[in-house]
Amino acid sequence: MSETPTRTKRALRCNLKDEERLELGQRLAREQQNLAQTEDRKAEVASTIKAEIEAHRATINALSRTLNNGYDYRDVDCDIILNFESNAVMLVRVDTGEVVESRAMSAEERQRELDLKGT
Repeated sequence: MSETPTRTKRALRCNLKDEERLELGQRLAREQQNLAQTEDRKAEVASTIKAEIEAHRATINALSRTLNNGYDYRDVDCDIILNFESNAVMLVRVDTGEVVESRAMSAEERQRELDLKGT
């Protein structure tokens, strides 16, 4: 009498059938397309993140420069004062009263308008 065989599995070479080759080719093409799309999305995200990082760096640099210098430039209300006695034009800060610029009056600025309404 023969003994009942014991069944087992082994990974052995099997040649592909034409249908299997076709199916694998289609899967390969889909995966290649998926990979390309994923790489494109990665490039878009990386580009967006890179732009965000550059914006943060620019802000940090500007803040550091301002902090290090101890000043920055802002629009400040100023008065232009024509001083006919000293023949000067002065630019005076409204907030502090500081004279920030002084120069000689031009010929046009020295010309005063006459009050002709009273005559």
